[in-house]
Amino acid sequence: MDKADALIMPFTVNELVLGVDPVKLYEYVYSGKPAIAVRYPESERFGDYVHLYRGMDEYLSLVDRLIRGELGAKKNQCDCVAFARSNTWEERVKKIVLNIEGAGERVPE
Repeated sequence: MDKADALIMPFTVNELVLGVDPVKLYEYVYSGKPAIAVRYPESERFGDYVHLYRGMDEYLSLVDRLIRGELGAKKNQCDCVAFARSNTWEERVKKIVLNIEGAGERVPE
């Protein structure tokens, strides 16, 4: 990833993909580089950090803008790192434990 100018997750949305948590996107966000991924329900939470596309035309448009140097990262490096670090397994476990200890009081994500 260090040598890449951008990162792309070009999935075809099908039944299998619809059931997949795109964990690779946490790494893409952490890198602070421009990232492009297919838009589906599980990728929506990355929309502030990753350029999402729906369909071939949007995908090709984003890639074209990337090639022409018109598509950068959506957030600065500090914001990207903070987002990725707040979504580690360790942080998720902390939230789960707090929810269990709070006897049903949900901890905001």
